[in-house]
Amino acid sequence: MDRCCVCARVLQQDDAFPSVEDETVLVDFYAQQMWVLCKKVELPPKVFGCAVIFLKRFYLKTSVLEYVPKEVMLTALVLAAKSEEVHIAPSAFAAKFKVKPEAIIALEIMMLEKLSFHLMVYQVWHPIGGFVDMFRRLDPECDWQTLRDEAMEWARDAMLSDLILQYPPSQLALAATCLAADEAGLDADTFLAHQFPGPENDALRATIRELENALDTASQTTLDKAAARAANAALDATRNPLLDPESALSKHLAERALEEKA
Repeated sequence: MDRCCVCARVLQQDDAFPSVEDETVLVDFYAQQMWVLCKKVELPPKVFGCAVIFLKRFYLKTSVLEYVPKEVMLTALVLAAKSEEVHIAPSAFAAKFKVKPEAIIALEIMMLEKLSFHLMVYQVWHPIGGFVDMFRRLDPECDWQTLRDEAMEWARDAMLSDLILQYPPSQLALAATCLAADEAGLDADTFLAHQFPGPENDALRATIRELENALDTASQTTLDKAAARAANAALDATRNPLLDPESALSKHLAERALEEKA
């Protein structure tokens, strides 16, 4: 009876629910916050690269109405750190960002299930060193350190966008390196033709140039932080009460379960 009444009240307020666009903005916002957080606590880039994939893959199968994005972000970082063999104490990590450790522990199991226990992440960072070395062999006078640093920046932009879910990491890394080369005044077209010659690689070269345009567009897209904050504030009223341990419905059901056991 109580549960039906709660659900009825929620269903009567359809306008209060975040739209698909709102959910996308929220996921993108917390992906960016993840990058800021990694820099703040000095986590290596490989943890961010792994965690942002976990975050995006998790929300491919769930909704921000079911699982709080801030808690999911922190859980993804903890799980990514374990996957990349970087030590993080969940309890200290949760206390630092004012989240209950139990929430991270409970979400960790759920995240593993939603990820189908696929924790091996092939990151965009990894191939960049190889592509930069190819540029060095083609042009020994190039400033390879600046080229690598700029390519890493483009790779970060790729990971913050949905391109990371649409293209292989190796292609994203190659596009990032070519964009960095263009900025440095290097001839990326000659590089592609030299490293991937012949008509059999025409499709690859076309894909990389197409991907460069998509990545350039994604890097210039600014996130509406006001919209993200508004959508985040709306979650308190629209979140699924069955998945919120602090909701009146969850507490009522927990009390009823205890009474039935007694």
